[in-house]
Amino acid sequence: MVSSYGSSHEFRGPNIEKEKQDRSSPKGVIEACFEGSESNKNSPDNSPHAVVSCTGSVALSNWKKLFQLWKRRSKKHFASIPILSASKRSRKSSKRVEEDPMMKELYNYKSSLQNFSLPELRAATDNFNRENIIGMGGYSIVYKGCLKDGRFVAIKRATKGTSDEMTAAFLSELGIIAHVNHPNTATLIGCGVEGGMHLVFQLSPFGSLASVLHGPKGILDWSKRYKIALGTADGLKYLHESCERRIIHRDIKAENILLTENFEPQVLLKP
Repeated sequence: MVSSYGSSHEFRGPNIEKEKQDRSSPKGVIEACFEGSESNKNSPDNSPHAVVSCTGSVALSNWKKLFQLWKRRSKKHFASIPILSASKRSRKSSKRVEEDPMMKELYNYKSSLQNFSLPELRAATDNFNRENIIGMGGYSIVYKGCLKDGRFVAIKRATKGTSDEMTAAFLSELGIIAHVNHPNTATLIGCGVEGGMHLVFQLSPFGSLASVLHGPKGILDWSKRYKIALGTADGLKYLHESCERRIIHRDIKAENILLTENFEPQVLLKP
């Protein structure tokens, strides 16, 4: 029995080491973050789309590692954002979160995100069917999709770069979106890190402005065109001048303007 255990232990050794390396990689940190925040996933009260809660010490610790990693890897290219100070918030750190609006905003923002699995995203987009593409950028593709509960979504999927580069871009955009709050900017409802980096945005059956203009029913009356133009201008003005962290879009086009059921435009940050 002893020799059998020893052989089994030796056999598992490389796998254990590989697992440790994977868990310390950028993607591993993100996955650990979501796993840590879903420790009660088997509870009968949990929905298929588990809400990413940041109230647990494990989740807070993982988010801390995630944003420390983001800051370390992107400090030469992006502006830094506040980092959660500890996994178990002391009275002092709690006071800091309450007093610092940016810390409070980031903390509350992460608490509302949903974690989507790869099978859920595949099912929503018909396995990322090309016919569901509503936008393309230099480093990502945006797909329209429909979740199991009937919600329409836009799924932004990273497609270019190394694993670390895609992770850095993912964290950068997540940090930027945390400070964006306007009716004419895209609303992020969740993320997915299984099988790649995915950001999931709220969408309507209309999809993007491009899909409406170039679709079979591409005729928009002038009142809708005016509403879309005005709303897009309001969204850009907010990003350029009023957002807590001002953002210069630099890639405004029909593919980057999502539409609500009422033809209200929502500017999607550069893919």
